[in-house]
Amino acid sequence: TAEKLKPNNCIISNNLGVVYDAIGKKELAQKYYRAAVDLDPKYGIAQYNLAASYLENGKRAEAYKGLNLLKSLDNDLANELQQMIWGKYVVNVSTRKIQ
Repeated sequence: TAEKLKPNNCIISNNLGVVYDAIGKKELAQKYYRAAVDLDPKYGIAQYNLAASYLENGKRAEAYKGLNLLKSLDNDLANELQQMIWGKYVVNVSTRKIQ
């Protein structure tokens, strides 16, 4: 496999995360996103994917940490992640009904 050929490649680790995410293996995906970020903390796409994964799993504090890191790496990805966070938390909170 690609991982065996190049075990320390952040792009391969990130792409494996994407594949596992697509087939619903969220914990395994997060493991590979984390590996990609550990290999290259400046790899914005992996930072984005890891933060988005945290967000999907309800780990808001970790998602915000990822957002703050991403702001120094890639403004476009940071803005996209910010929109995702707002959509998940701000919009959901504003549409809740008081009983």
